[in-house]
Amino acid sequence: MAEIYVNTAPFIEWANDVKSRYHQMIKTMQSVAEVIRLETIPYVPLDTSALEQSYEYVVKEASPFILLTVGFDAEDEKSGFHYAYYQHENVLHHPKRGIDHYLTVGMMDAQFEAYELIEKDYLSLFHGGVISNGTGLNNGVSILNLEDFD
Repeated sequence: MAEIYVNTAPFIEWANDVKSRYHQMIKTMQSVAEVIRLETIPYVPLDTSALEQSYEYVVKEASPFILLTVGFDAEDEKSGFHYAYYQHENVLHHPKRGIDHYLTVGMMDAQFEAYELIEKDYLSLFHGGVISNGTGLNNGVSILNLEDFD
């Protein structure tokens, strides 16, 4: 009779390492939300700054994904008029600052830096924190579908 032994200790160690790095990705998505905010602010219509200050984001674990939702939520509480949506979707004259589709434009401006942050953490799951040259998610692969925001 022959016995075969497989040392699973390295695999278990790797799996535990991946699990701990996965939680870091939640923090990375929060950083991505901040990058999007900073890139979008110059395009947000400015009058009272209520719209600018209404930026919000939610990071949610939706296995097997981590979902980041970002947006502006300026709404008149009495009438229910959703000012952020109206400003985003309509071509309006903004005397101080701002353009229509401000969130879409800001996300497009933020995408390279956002992809770099995501790429670094995502690849660290599999490479132990080391990203090999020439590989990456930012080489022609889109993580976010920005067309959904138009």
